[in-house]
Amino acid sequence: MTLDDDATAEILAVAHKIVKKVTDDIEHDKFNTAVSSMMEAVNSYFKLKETHGIGTSKAWTFAIESLLQVLAPFAPHITEELWNQLGHGTTIHIDTWPKWDEAYLQTSEMTIIVQVNGKLRAKLQVANDVSEDGIKSQALSEANVMKFLANKKPTKVIYIPGRLVNIVI
Repeated sequence: MTLDDDATAEILAVAHKIVKKVTDDIEHDKFNTAVSSMMEAVNSYFKLKETHGIGTSKAWTFAIESLLQVLAPFAPHITEELWNQLGHGTTIHIDTWPKWDEAYLQTSEMTIIVQVNGKLRAKLQVANDVSEDGIKSQALSEANVMKFLANKKPTKVIYIPGRLVNIVI
């Protein structure tokens, strides 16, 4: 089965993201979040498999091998066995650590969390180039946010760039 360019890009985006995240987490002794990130990656791979199928593409090979490599410090025995089943003659523990490509980490959208009085009320998917005022107006016009505003005027709207809008009433 051959993958189209969009499927390949999606698979590689997940793979490069997980390599970077786990590498950073290990360097900062955040082992629980590293494991959590790998579990999220596996879930993403299953969704991508359902959508695009799985085959012997370079994208899937990189995704599976890099996941095994970053998982190896946490589950050495099973990753060694799976590494050998993939056809590698050497041990996974002396192979090189996978490298990520920043090009696959760039997205055209970002997720903005919207809170009302400090409680999560919505998540917005917005383009990276939307202005602060545009993001604030989208947050204020979100249906679930409007429900909690109950026609009250916000006393303050706090925007943390690229991350959060907190509406205080």
